Amino acid sequence: MAQYTSTQLTRRACEYFVFDYHLANDSHNIEAGMDVSAYVSEDIDGDPRPEGDGFDIGADEFASYMLTVAIEGDGSVDPGVGEHPYDQRTLVRLEATPDVGWEFDHWVGNVADMEARLTTVFMTRDKTVTAVFMAGEGEGEGEGEGEGEGEGEGEGEGEGEGEGEGILPALTMAGFLLLYVICIITGAFALRRIRPDSKS
Repeated sequence: MAQYTSTQLTRRACEYFVFDYHLANDSHNIEAGMDVSAYVSEDIDGDPRPEGDGFDIGADEFASYMLTVAIEGDGSVDPGVGEHPYDQRTLVRLEATPDVGWEFDHWVGNVADMEARLTTVFMTRDKTVTAVFMAGEGEGEGEGEGEGEGEGEGEGEGEGEGEGEGILPALTMAGFLLLYVICIITGAFALRRIRPDSKS
């Protein structure tokens, strides 16, 4: 009689008593059955029987599925771009990383969270997922702001210089007029002091 570990027994119990008839990847039922092609050509998922070198025991024919990963835009993905085979019911971790100047936008395909950069896909059939990256807007905004600020500074300097050039002559003229008035008043007082002395 075959010896099973506690993990294998737990999986077998799940297969039969939780109404999940899919085989685990280490099940002893894989390729251990007899040829039933005269009676059954597909399993409960519609997968053809047999999938490997022999027939599996039970309602499920253990299968491998292909995960195709692609990208749009500039970035990288893990697993990488291309086709990757996985055993049925494998939970595959997906990660999208944008290049410099790009941002992750969303996933296309049957993933757990289409908006998350880190997500998963459950392999129950052949699947295709695509990571979509969009060009970042930060650089364009920065250039626009820089140009605008430069223009503003230029205008400010021009206005300041123009105002300074107009004010300086006005102040100079006022100074001369004030000095002229002071000289006249001072001269008048001096004449008033001198005249009485000359009469005596």
